[in-house]
Amino acid sequence: MSKVLVTIFYVLAIIAVDVSTVLVQATDMSTVPVQSQQGGGNIWPWHKTTVSAINNLGDGVNLFMHCRSKNDDLGLRMISNGNYMQWSFKENFSLTTLFWCNLRWISGSTTSVKSFQIFKAKRDNQKCVAKCLRSIRPDGVYFYDEFKNIWWKEYAWW
Repeated sequence: MSKVLVTIFYVLAIIAVDVSTVLVQATDMSTVPVQSQQGGGNIWPWHKTTVSAINNLGDGVNLFMHCRSKNDDLGLRMISNGNYMQWSFKENFSLTTLFWCNLRWISGSTTSVKSFQIFKAKRDNQKCVAKCLRSIRPDGVYFYDEFKNIWWKEYAWW
């Protein structure tokens, strides 16, 4: 009987990992609506998560953003100020889902190149459930905590 349970668990784990379909879209909106959730953290690790990265670098500053995970490459996107890049995925069973992004923008005569982890399951599941909001600003990357309804600076630019 225990071999059957182990086999079932193994099949479910494979299914959870394989359904990490990623959808990417660029949207001409300056704000992303936030729906507050009750509680703190995800009970089911294979729920659908949506990450939105908003360009708040300032008027006329285009953000070039290339995000990826171990299994998915979202491609290079150009996001104008006030707009955002958004994608959805299912977290893996072991809560090791990780997306990172490389950024580049030109402000005046200065070209900035940065890199950061935009989503890390074990870190972010206590602050966002279904919608994880990120704001790219001149001084760093801000994350939104949907339970406390606050933005905080997760990454500071040096």
